[in-house]
Amino acid sequence: AIDAQGRRLSALHAVRLDAQGDEVWSYARPSLRGLSVARGRQGDTLIVSNLPEASGETPAFELITLDADGKALGVERVEGLCAFATAVGLDGETIVVGRDASQSFVVSSYDARGEELWSNSLRDAYHTCSECKAVGTDAEGNVYVIGDAGLFGFAVGDDRIEGNGNSEVPSIFFLASFDRKGRGSWGRRFVLL
Repeated sequence: AIDAQGRRLSALHAVRLDAQGDEVWSYARPSLRGLSVARGRQGDTLIVSNLPEASGETPAFELITLDADGKALGVERVEGLCAFATAVGLDGETIVVGRDASQSFVVSSYDARGEELWSNSLRDAYHTCSECKAVGTDAEGNVYVIGDAGLFGFAVGDDRIEGNGNSEVPSIFFLASFDRKGRGSWGRRFVLL
């Protein structure tokens, strides 16, 4: 990121702006790579930021909770997952989609202390999805993940998401649904022509 004076920022830097574009508050934390920001149910701000990985290290991210004034309420380190996208669940939990140390894609739910509430791998016995793009929730607490199904596909609930089989075929995208406890409900595939 670059600040208003053209200086390169080497830290996670979150800024809340009002409707006129004026800064309300800012928050900085050194040596992190900002990933995603979500608005919590009580006006708080949730930030997921991956920690730099050295070769062979277990992936990890920080779950940062800021109050309505931009003050840190908590910073929790979560081991074992490199995060790609985040959303806020029905009860205020943080839903994160990422890749674990075995290179499997995972959708997980965490409380404010960074404790895992549930986790579900987007993989079957031999294959995993290629890339998760986004995660969201609905009014009933269901979780939806969209991404690229990869070459071989994977299973969600009773549905099998078939991949593209080879790189000559157009991309196959998926939409997968999980209930509020993380159980796979259904999955659909879409061919991008």
